[in-house]
Amino acid sequence: MSQTTYAFVDIETTGSSPSVGRITEVAIILMRDHQVIDTFQTLVNPETAIPPFITKVTGIDDAMVQSAPTFGEVAQTVWEKLAGCTFVAHNVSFDYGFLKKEFQRFEIEFEAPTLCTVKLSRQLYPEHSRHGLDALIERFDLNVENRHRALDDCQLMIDLWALWHQSDAQKLLAAVAQQLRGPILPKNLPATALDDLPATPGVYYFYAENASKPLYIGRGTNIKKRVLRHFSGEHLSAKQTEMIEQITHIDHVETTGELGAMLREVDQIKTQAPLYNRTMSRAETFYTLCLQTTKTYNQVEIKEIKPSEFMAQSSYYGCFRSPAEAKKTLNKFVVQFGLCEPLLGLTKNDGSCLAYEKGQCQGGCAGTFPVAKYNFTLQQALTKYKLKNWWFSGPIAIKEHCADQKRTQAHFFDQWCYLGTLETTEETFNLSDLEAPTFDADYYKVLQRFFRKPLSANTE
Repeated sequence: MSQTTYAFVDIETTGSSPSVGRITEVAIILMRDHQVIDTFQTLVNPETAIPPFITKVTGIDDAMVQSAPTFGEVAQTVWEKLAGCTFVAHNVSFDYGFLKKEFQRFEIEFEAPTLCTVKLSRQLYPEHSRHGLDALIERFDLNVENRHRALDDCQLMIDLWALWHQSDAQKLLAAVAQQLRGPILPKNLPATALDDLPATPGVYYFYAENASKPLYIGRGTNIKKRVLRHFSGEHLSAKQTEMIEQITHIDHVETTGELGAMLREVDQIKTQAPLYNRTMSRAETFYTLCLQTTKTYNQVEIKEIKPSEFMAQSSYYGCFRSPAEAKKTLNKFVVQFGLCEPLLGLTKNDGSCLAYEKGQCQGGCAGTFPVAKYNFTLQQALTKYKLKNWWFSGPIAIKEHCADQKRTQAHFFDQWCYLGTLETTEETFNLSDLEAPTFDADYYKVLQRFFRKPLSANTE
């Protein structure tokens, strides 16, 4: 450990996504043999406005960074500080991801071994459930003057490292070694099994020996990196460990982008029903919450419907695979909003319900909850589960292109229904190959997730 230089890094940013957010502050503390050997800190002009809610958290506003250097002006210094070091951060993927993206804007490829102090805390103190900096400050009674400022948060990591080393140096050393050692392949998987996995988007398949059905199907924007994460050995459940021990070979299919990988994963799980994935069946019917308006307290009925009926009704909320799944949501309405079990169709009590006796129901069943307020609260609770209106005037195609693969895929949708994917190297597509529109909750969720993120450069 004495030969390793650790760069403790913290950054502040304009947002949570490296693709659209920019860095507003960088701090680096270099440590070797448990001694601090260098410290660096600077505000950074993000060349964009800092959102008010970020200023509220960090205290960094537009005026503070107006005269600060841009990242391009400090990139060389930051690069030199980090060169040859192990990159250490609290939730390291965030800080590392942002810096890597900033370097990429100047066509600089940044790579470094990483060490996450969140993971170290979990390894050293598995009996605790919370490992954020605020929780650790409280647990170890640490002092910090400017929380959410880069240098102060860096110093917190140094203080934690010192405490952990003083408490049990060998345990800290072992935890660090485990993280830096990287993934350990399953005993029955050949050492060369990962050689052919690409660093591109797609779907991967884990198989047991002589099995026709996959153990597990997953997807990633970088297939090799995502597969390696399964073998990191950190926080694996008994079920995950059981699965990994059976893997003897891995297959994969490349896609041209993230959306294609998400869609193919859903399709393959529905088609092949892998042993260790959550079941995704091609349902002939769904269950939904149907709002029934009355002259007094409005009520809810769990109704069975066909996929073709789902989009047409404004009084339908949520799409569930079973009545039990729908009831689970209604039970949340009782706990979170104080709504009434009989009015939600959960029980058939006459008079006050059991939840009212427990103080959970606000008294719709007893007539003590004002009718207008109850109905408004019920509508508010249901609104979260309402399917969004289709944002377009008709069907759409989302095209993903991969220059390396020289491939283009177009994914077609209408009214949130997935119609299919066509692949071509030309500008035309054979639309007769598409499926008829059929609503499917899993594809609906995929498209919703996709639209919440900024489009990548290879997508239109």
